[in-house]
Amino acid sequence: MKTTKTTSLFAALLALLLFATVLLAAGTASTNVARASETTNNAVHGMIEPFVNLQYKVMLWEGIWTVTIRGKIDEYATLPATVEVGVPAGSDVFWFGEVYAEWGVPPMGNPEFLPPYTMRTEGDTDIYTAVLTTAHAVQIEYTLPYDPRIETPEGPGVRVTYTPLHDVEDLWLAAALPPGTAVLDRDIRYLGTGPHGELAFAYVIEDAVGGQEYSADIIYVVGATETVSSISPAIPIGIAVSVILLAGGGFWYYKRNEFNEDT
Repeated sequence: MKTTKTTSLFAALLALLLFATVLLAAGTASTNVARASETTNNAVHGMIEPFVNLQYKVMLWEGIWTVTIRGKIDEYATLPATVEVGVPAGSDVFWFGEVYAEWGVPPMGNPEFLPPYTMRTEGDTDIYTAVLTTAHAVQIEYTLPYDPRIETPEGPGVRVTYTPLHDVEDLWLAAALPPGTAVLDRDIRYLGTGPHGELAFAYVIEDAVGGQEYSADIIYVVGATETVSSISPAIPIGIAVSVILLAGGGFWYYKRNEFNEDT
């Protein structure tokens, strides 16, 4: 009797877990197929492929403030794919091309776009259009005609402002800060350290609306001993404790039933 009940219990749990896994896999597959179909249609009909991630970052490079905008399309998008990115009208663009590196990595070795990429001006925006053929990300770089540094009651900072052309799932407003500085805001994302020790941070804006201006002040401190972490240490500790408690509870439940069956 004991063996039969225990076996039935574990068989039921295993069947439930298998069923949930199948449903999750089916849902993911359906989403991927739908995305692939949508992006294929965009490529076939010459439509503009939307960005799912768009990073706008300012940094001081050899005494000159520059801007790097990197847009990433859906990983399931079929290439070639047409993309467009906007910069302030009259901007001095010195690099525009596909990128194969991960976020935050310089596009060394990546070729620039050659004509026939196009540029048109609409209002106060220059719109650069090109076709991605080998990568799912595009990058454009230009000089910033003003100093974005600001002074606030909380300390020095960099004001980052950008208006995306189209709706984008995640808009990152980022800045590379001087070496030896730190950001203590736990709501900011750490992007990495540059070749000269500069630290890059970004605020993430979800579901940004095309044509709307977004701005963020990235405030930093000098001489700090702590740098913000992208995830609080309490989170993984809490997860580990939860797993241990869950496992312990399951073991106690099993032993309790085992004892009851024996009696």
